[in-house]
Amino acid sequence: PFIAIDMEGGQIQRMNAKNGFINYPSAQSMANDYDIKKAGEIYTDMAHTLSASLFNLNFAPCVDLDLNENSILHKKQRSYSKDPEKVTLYANEFIKSHVDKGVITALKHFPGHGSVSEDTHLNFTDATATYKEIELVPYENLAFKNDLQMVMVSHIFNENYDEIYPASLSYNTIGGILRRSMGYNGVVITD
Repeated sequence: PFIAIDMEGGQIQRMNAKNGFINYPSAQSMANDYDIKKAGEIYTDMAHTLSASLFNLNFAPCVDLDLNENSILHKKQRSYSKDPEKVTLYANEFIKSHVDKGVITALKHFPGHGSVSEDTHLNFTDATATYKEIELVPYENLAFKNDLQMVMVSHIFNENYDEIYPASLSYNTIGGILRRSMGYNGVVITD
């Protein structure tokens, strides 16, 4: 069975100092304050903590681009950067560290949640006017790195991809973009 947790670091970590664990840096802090070698050491420690606690699936890393200062992702420092290559670099280190400890990871929030201000958990979130194709780059770079990889689809709506359904319910988004165009054939889950 999958024993899963949300453990990105920063504000999104269920195992933290309040319940006897280490507080890990947010994605933004990781990319701004730590070189890639140190990031790997921190993520290895995180993955070891999860594995030792019998978790085998981490709903992370967040590979959304930091494209909107009013977004929930920016405010909670959940994005590594607005630069897709920097996001790829740090997210890949996160993934490698987890794979080495036998913990599955999930790239999120496909096809990208970094350009909108709204939170899809609270409101209808329409990215039609703000979405940028560059938001797919981290997925293109990372979705085929290993067998222990999932993609988490967001509830974001973008009529450029589907005029009726949000991404999480959209054949056009999941079957068309992720599966056919990008060639991803691994596990897809929803947020």
